[in-house]
Amino acid sequence: MIHNATNKKYHSGGDSIPRKPKICYTTDTMFGEQRTSIIGLGDQAIKEAGERIQSTVIHKEYDFPKMKIVINLAPSHIKKRGSHFDLAMAIGLLVQTSQITVKGIEGYGFITAL
Repeated sequence: MIHNATNKKYHSGGDSIPRKPKICYTTDTMFGEQRTSIIGLGDQAIKEAGERIQSTVIHKEYDFPKMKIVINLAPSHIKKRGSHFDLAMAIGLLVQTSQITVKGIEGYGFITAL
């Protein structure tokens, strides 16, 4: 099954944090070599998030997809730093793979490290 979440956006930061831009997430899974790619001008902590997400998903007894995962952090011109984006990326992955359902997820913000 191919999951496509290009129309779903998950947020972090934004109005609750003064002078911080809202970061939007899109998550896609597709057949291919199992790997996680996080794009959108992230620092080393962002690049390492894939490992933290995989570990947390597995330890919380969800299924980590054996597929190619692409997580896009937008806007792409703003540098993203730190591990506090992890939860939003993990939630997006679990929603994308139909392991959890969150009504009105587009209206929620998620911010914390895993």
